[in-house]
Amino acid sequence: MARKTTPSPISVPAWLGSPLLWFGVALVIRLMYLSHSAGSVLFGVQLLDEQEALVAARGLLSGAGFGAEPLFKAPLYPVLVAGTMFVAGDLWIWLLRLLQHVLGAVLAALAADTARRVAGPRNGIVAAALAGAFIALHGPLVRLENRLVLDFLSVFWQSAMVWALLRGMAGARRMRWMVGAGALGALAWLTRPTITPVLPFLALWLLGVNGRNLLSATRRRFVRAAVFLAFAVAAMAVVGARNAVVGGEFMILPWQGGYNFFEANKPGASGRYLRQGRVTMDESGNPARRLTLEGFDAAVARGEVPEPKEGERFGAVDAWWFGRAKRAIAQDPAAWLGLMTRKALYLVSDREVYNFEDYTVQRERSLLLRLLPGRFGFLWPLAFASLAFVRLENKGRRRATALLWLYAVLLAGAIALYYTSGRLRMPLVFPAAILAALGAARFAAAVGDRMLPRKRLVAFVVLLVVGGAMSWGDWWGVRSENVRHAEFLRLSNAAFHARRYDEALAFALEAEREKPGLVQAIQLRAQAAYGLGDFDAAEAGFREATVALPEDPVAPANLGILLLHDRDDAASAVPFFEESLKRNARHRPAAWHGAIALMRLGRVDQAAEWIAPDLPVRAGAPVPLMQAAAAVACARGDKEEARRLATLFETAYGTAPANAVRAELTRLGMTDCLE
Repeated sequence: MARKTTPSPISVPAWLGSPLLWFGVALVIRLMYLSHSAGSVLFGVQLLDEQEALVAARGLLSGAGFGAEPLFKAPLYPVLVAGTMFVAGDLWIWLLRLLQHVLGAVLAALAADTARRVAGPRNGIVAAALAGAFIALHGPLVRLENRLVLDFLSVFWQSAMVWALLRGMAGARRMRWMVGAGALGALAWLTRPTITPVLPFLALWLLGVNGRNLLSATRRRFVRAAVFLAFAVAAMAVVGARNAVVGGEFMILPWQGGYNFFEANKPGASGRYLRQGRVTMDESGNPARRLTLEGFDAAVARGEVPEPKEGERFGAVDAWWFGRAKRAIAQDPAAWLGLMTRKALYLVSDREVYNFEDYTVQRERSLLLRLLPGRFGFLWPLAFASLAFVRLENKGRRRATALLWLYAVLLAGAIALYYTSGRLRMPLVFPAAILAALGAARFAAAVGDRMLPRKRLVAFVVLLVVGGAMSWGDWWGVRSENVRHAEFLRLSNAAFHARRYDEALAFALEAEREKPGLVQAIQLRAQAAYGLGDFDAAEAGFREATVALPEDPVAPANLGILLLHDRDDAASAVPFFEESLKRNARHRPAAWHGAIALMRLGRVDQAAEWIAPDLPVRAGAPVPLMQAAAAVACARGDKEEARRLATLFETAYGTAPANAVRAELTRLGMTDCLE
């Protein structure tokens, strides 16, 4: 019987395994992509989650904090956005992307260092080179680093935490590494609490890290595990205390969790992403908060749930959504297990499934992304196949490999409880890259080692084939699903906001080519036509979209804006603003422009009522709100407010916005009130 042995090393230059080398390679690639991405219509326009983070950051800078309620989302990313805005001013968009790309390059170095240590001296250089390359050249990760959303920061903090845990397994200064790992885990939790169920299991692993029974763990290991968890517990306590003091409710987790859990596990859930019913949102960005509250309030109105007591509203909202999800799962557990099976395969799929963008479209639009070979469909089969060689390693390397698998499996389970879209499963790239590098390095060294049991090589090949089938198979249509039209709709909307109207029209037409008869494209074509000055085509499109999209507040609001400002027909415009607010009372542009229309018709009290939620006007307010507020103040004879607004216009907004306000007041015959 052949004896077990460690595969012979491959002779490669030591510098190929240098973390510094892969940091440099990754950084050059990312700086090239940063420079190239500046030409994208998405570079300076924030939509959905990006807009939500921006609104939160502006609230922090204005001194309003996160608002007078418990946190709806984790707080760390808006704090980072606010910090870059404070430091860099108008260049914050560049600074934040640069920071994320630099951290992406650091991640490549951490991957190389981790793989080298786990592989050991014989295969460490090859494993380090492969792991560094896998991260440095992973196109979807490079693209994610360029987006102003929290997902990449989650990837970085969590991956760095695992790196620190592995560094603290052996050698000196173990407690310092546990402190570092704990701090990084807390930062990861403050960025996205999906990691919550993972942390206690990692602490248990620390207790039994030497392979002994848990009950025999030494006092020192208990201290290390406690130190590791202490940072996350402290972060939870701070968040809970903040929510109790500011919002009146002690809540550790953000109250968006229940709604997302229901949407991700309800009957008919996609398992991949939260479906968005609209392509143009109101100024708040992501509609999830509004939908969360509206669903709960409707249940209260129907008598399905009692009106919450004062100081218990948001906890009740979150609990109601969680309870609804649990009831749906309990009613048909077999269907839910089938959904989780699909999610498991989606997690390892090569397809970067659409959530906030379709990577296939972005890849086609970027030569650099097309050149980068990194794909999850290459990482997972190699990572899975690495299991064939685990027992050939010594105890220390087996324990390190076990930690990587434990972390990956636990995190995959936590992610699968929600959505498995490309950006949400991205934290799995780091452990997958290291495990894939270990498997590839061990296989390459084992091929020429005659002392290695042949069954190990056979097992590697079999696992590789199975992993490839999991990644590249069209399971439940995940690879053949066409969601490219949604990405072109988003690009059209972004191009319109960037005032690149020709591109906005081209993207809308491309969306229709991808999905003929797409009703959302009607509105976006109309938007583009409006920007190009073709008001007849724009009016026809907005009218059609108002009928075709009966729940969308944007189409009637846009039609009202056109009738008010371009047709000079305030009387015809007001009904469409009313329709927009009927569909969504929080669509504030309809209220602002509608108030202007009401002022032109002499309906001062109604105009004042429409803008009341937005008063007093502060720095940063949109021009239509400034126009309406100034007109209402003048009409009511409030000279002091009119003078305050006049000063605000000139000092905070510059000549153009101030002139726009004065032009509206001139039209109404009210210029004297500002003098």
